[in-house]
Amino acid sequence: MEIKSRLILEQEELKELENLELKELLYQKGVFRQKLQDLDNAGRDLEEGLEFLGRLIIKWKNSVQKFLEPFEQLRQEFVETFKAIFGGGTAGLTLRDPERPMAGGFFLSARPPGKKVQNINSLSSGEKALTATAILFALLKIRPYPFVLLDELDAPLDDADVEKVILQIEEYSKTSQFIIITHNRRTMEIAKRIYGVTMEEPGVSKVVSVKMEEAVS
Repeated sequence: MEIKSRLILEQEELKELENLELKELLYQKGVFRQKLQDLDNAGRDLEEGLEFLGRLIIKWKNSVQKFLEPFEQLRQEFVETFKAIFGGGTAGLTLRDPERPMAGGFFLSARPPGKKVQNINSLSSGEKALTATAILFALLKIRPYPFVLLDELDAPLDDADVEKVILQIEEYSKTSQFIIITHNRRTMEIAKRIYGVTMEEPGVSKVVSVKMEEAVS
């Protein structure tokens, strides 16, 4: 009897051990299943992240291309317009950082004919105004605007330089209307209509308009 009882007891203990091991195995199985699910979710997140980065890279490349194409057009037109206005010389636009074209800005170089200028700040006020005019008309060449406002652009220019600007205005007035604020009589002569302010009585201002064709006739 004693041996039989011992056998029964050992069998019961063995069953308990088997039950414990089974529970542990089932628990570990659940743990590994959860880890596998987490890894699967992380893998999907990683794939989505890579796809998102890929779209950003493509978008960035397209943006850079959209910037570089008109920039190159502007550079070419600026060079040609500068030569046309100055009657020669050299000019250029170059990117400061070609690796980051939209963030690094650009260098502007301008050397009128017969001058050795290393820095644009060395140009006279008239030469700076003509260089700015060259950029303006280069922009209008690649992207015409319906209206262009020029505020005292001719103020620092001598008579010869005013004539150069007038030639450009007359050329580009075929595609754009120019509104010019000026005190230069020669510039006024090319206008189709002139607006001015007079003071017929002290403290009372009056805007007058003159259509040049009617005034001349």
